[in-house]
Amino acid sequence: MFSQLGDKDVHAARIEKGVIAPDLEENGLFGDWCLQLVGDVGYKIIPHTILIDQSGRVMAITDAKNITEAVIAQVLDGKTIDLPLKADNLEFSYTEDYFKMDTTTLESFVIQPGVPGAGTFSMMPNQGPFDGRRISMINFPIDGLYRKAYQTTVRRMDYEVDEAMFAHEPKNLYALGIIVAPEQREDIYEIMKAKIAEAFPVKARSENRTKTVVVLTTLEEGKVNLATAENETNAQAGSDHFKKQGTLAHFTDYLESYGIIGMPVLDETNLNGQY
Repeated sequence: MFSQLGDKDVHAARIEKGVIAPDLEENGLFGDWCLQLVGDVGYKIIPHTILIDQSGRVMAITDAKNITEAVIAQVLDGKTIDLPLKADNLEFSYTEDYFKMDTTTLESFVIQPGVPGAGTFSMMPNQGPFDGRRISMINFPIDGLYRKAYQTTVRRMDYEVDEAMFAHEPKNLYALGIIVAPEQREDIYEIMKAKIAEAFPVKARSENRTKTVVVLTTLEEGKVNLATAENETNAQAGSDHFKKQGTLAHFTDYLESYGIIGMPVLDETNLNGQY
């Protein structure tokens, strides 16, 4: 990955150095080189689009939605454009919980406006004092909060309201933090549903509906031509790739969550091994 760009402003000046990424197969997506990349180009997580003219000058570093055919035509005609800069919040930590809570906290529920310049992500501790009883979500629209609480995907959701209110824009984004009592670990998602419904006028409900789905099965009962794996690994996944040692359920979730097929996906392979 190499970028040789112009010097429109301080962001472009950083980018013009050019950055060569090491082999992702060996280093993964979040290695020491990535920390160096942040310092070099001034970006951390948020995807952004860089528009470059014919001579290699950086004309805009902005959101992809701002790069329209009309804008591109202006650049090709040599005209000056002025698009809003998309910049990361480099002070925001993606490893520490945004909601600073004492480890003795038994219960808590907080909803705040989104965090400017930070990406959209969630975390749930699987060890320590908050193991399995804390969820923190940053920069989610209301439907995204409900999606987490119902443990579902957009492929299984029907909207009876104007979806424009959930557009991924700063005014529609929220930060949510919930902690439940240790004896309520198993009920955290049910409690979360109720808390979100109390906080917003938009409501959600579960009901059975008929939908077209994709079903994963084996050609021969109980057999699959995949190499087995002893240990589960974290997934490296995107809209065009998936790499993980895990179960078929993980792969099924990837196909649905990333919209690879564009509809719900069911795993009926009856295979519980790791591959």
